[in-house]
Amino acid sequence: MATARVAALVVNEAQHAAAPLPLLSVYAAGTALGAATTGVVLGLLGVVIPIDTWAAAIAVSCIAVALLTYDLLPGKAHALSIPRQTCSAWHRRFGNRKAFFFWGIDLGLGFTTYRVTSLYWLLCSVAVLLLPLWSVPLVMAFYGFGLTVGLAASIWTERSRPDATLAARPYMLAATARRAYRPVFVLFTLAVVLSALAS
Repeated sequence: MATARVAALVVNEAQHAAAPLPLLSVYAAGTALGAATTGVVLGLLGVVIPIDTWAAAIAVSCIAVALLTYDLLPGKAHALSIPRQTCSAWHRRFGNRKAFFFWGIDLGLGFTTYRVTSLYWLLCSVAVLLLPLWSVPLVMAFYGFGLTVGLAASIWTERSRPDATLAARPYMLAATARRAYRPVFVLFTLAVVLSALAS
């Protein structure tokens, strides 16, 4: 939802002759920095949790099934997360470039705003329990890169719906994201469980 709001602001700027690519670039830098910072914390947390690979795989599988079950409950508007949006006033306070960098950091951290699905928490559990310390910041930075790709896709989606008002677009994008992410979550959960059973 927060990404959808940012996407709506980017498109609004683009319609007023502001090129979206520079904004996407600083947004990408922010998401990578925020996500890598979270990765350092997760990696260190993984070091202090003594657990063998087989037990970790079983634990991650159980977490995946629990999170998927929660996400598939009827009437859920969002996943387990802090009920907070990233600050939409930053573009007025800091200007667009700084605002998009700060938005990127905020969303890249991952735990400071609403989540569309619980797939992020599954990624965190994999990072803590299964990945070596050196790889966790890198993996999370790729997650941040994925946020930028998602934002770029959101911009394209909004441009394909010129009849939608700026106020309505974030809600349309959030609904589209929920429909798209849940099948991905199901497949990812199945892959995690099968990998655990094969280990």
